[in-house]
Amino acid sequence: MDLSLEIRPFTPSDQTGVVQLWGQVFPNDPPWNDPAELIRRKLSVQPELFFVAHGSGRILGTVLAGFDGVRGWIYHLAVQPEARRRGIASGLMSAAEEALRQYGCPKVNLQVRADNAAAVAFYRAFGYEIEDRTSMGKRLLPDGMSRNQLARALFRTSLLKGEFQLRSGQVASEYFDKYRFESDPRILNAVAEAMQPLIPAASEVLAGLELGGVPLATALSHITGIPARFVRKAAKNYGTRGVVEGGDIARKRLVIIEDVVTSGGQVLESATKLREAGAEVLGVLCVVDRESGGPAALAAANLDLRSLFTFGDLRRLAG
Repeated sequence: MDLSLEIRPFTPSDQTGVVQLWGQVFPNDPPWNDPAELIRRKLSVQPELFFVAHGSGRILGTVLAGFDGVRGWIYHLAVQPEARRRGIASGLMSAAEEALRQYGCPKVNLQVRADNAAAVAFYRAFGYEIEDRTSMGKRLLPDGMSRNQLARALFRTSLLKGEFQLRSGQVASEYFDKYRFESDPRILNAVAEAMQPLIPAASEVLAGLELGGVPLATALSHITGIPARFVRKAAKNYGTRGVVEGGDIARKRLVIIEDVVTSGGQVLESATKLREAGAEVLGVLCVVDRESGGPAALAAANLDLRSLFTFGDLRRLAG
């Protein structure tokens, strides 16, 4: 192992480096494996079994271990890609095993995804064997995310970096692709659970606006039992030729569901059509308020906007 490296227990100042490392090494981790939340939980149980490799002024590797009195476990062994083959992973494993040995741990177990051949080869070389077992699991706590976790999941999933031409013709280096979180079932469900308390108590219908409001209204309808309707931007010239699909809304009290509100223009147009169809519009719910005049524009039309996050919230909480 490189002698300039230091393998030691985690300290609070390591958190930013660890979060960045895990984001790079485990890019496909599900949202409920939020790095900050994992760190918080580990620091509440055997924090001395959380090791980092530090070198060149930054975090280069991590490993988490645990001992339940019967078996030891290894989790989140990770090394920066450019720092691999320098003995860092072996050093981290040795530190974790020695700490478990001090606890009197007689045997260590770990899990590796079946298609991760490189990880299997590493652990085999380190003395681990594939055992004839079936891995089983059961969640004891729901997959629901905290507000901070949800903000990070939304931001991490939907914020793209590159070169993007906006509707205005301007070119931006960032783009918030809302369809990324709407197409992820775990995030969509978490968003719906978080939005549920925002629904006005008198609501009889959830009116999802084309396009992004449709999956949100569907998810909310599923968990609340409130019927959904889907509102087109313009009626088709065939079929029912209606602006609203899914059933009648006349004399119904409804709430409009939208994903992102910017200026509020499309919401205002849809609200006018819903009122003309005989509905009572109780208000508007959205996931993200882009803070571009939407709330004021809607308030002028007697529409109360309730947002789960502002875009500023997402940046702050995801940071």
